Amino acid sequence: MKMNKVLIKISIGLMLLSAVFAAQSADLELRPSATVRFSPIKKVKLYLTPELRFDYFELDKFLIEAEVKYSPLKYMDLGASYKLVMNFKTDDPTEYIHRFAFYTGVSYKIDRYTPSVRIMIANYDEDEGISNFMRYKAKLDYDIPKLKIDPYISAELYHQLSDGLYKMRYAIGADWRFTKDHSIGLSYKLDDYIDADKVKHIVGVGYTFKF
Repeated sequence: MKMNKVLIKISIGLMLLSAVFAAQSADLELRPSATVRFSPIKKVKLYLTPELRFDYFELDKFLIEAEVKYSPLKYMDLGASYKLVMNFKTDDPTEYIHRFAFYTGVSYKIDRYTPSVRIMIANYDEDEGISNFMRYKAKLDYDIPKLKIDPYISAELYHQLSDGLYKMRYAIGADWRFTKDHSIGLSYKLDDYIDADKVKHIVGVGYTFKF
């Protein structure tokens, strides 16, 4: 119950933070997605995720991401991903963009809390800039007693290797496991650009199926 109150306060804080940033130039993205997860062998998981991105309700991009994750230890993950981005908002025919990322992360369950950190190197920043980035993410998950809903909060720093700190991303969300193999997630992310007078609001909804 105490954790629920904390998450509510954090949600209110993010909304107030968004209101403060409203005076800045703001973008809005909607990101519906679907993920299939498959574990061919122990400690290895494969993911395939198609995703649509809407810029103020206008279709902007279509993405397909393939990811492999290996867990050499109970609390450690190593992963790599490839993302094909189809950019429709160009004057020319559809633009095809290739994105790669490699990461490592650690997590540790403490009672119903699971704090985790992740370090990623990628050749993109999700704004489709052509540059190499380091991304540092901290996340806290919580398992609500007697419910199949797992809320979380996170913060992530984007560091452009050629030009310094780029942006901070703050997120809050929850995953609802309505059956053993099916879940739905809802999230809100706020991107705060460090050297630019703008922010981006991102609303995501995703469905996950595992087998």
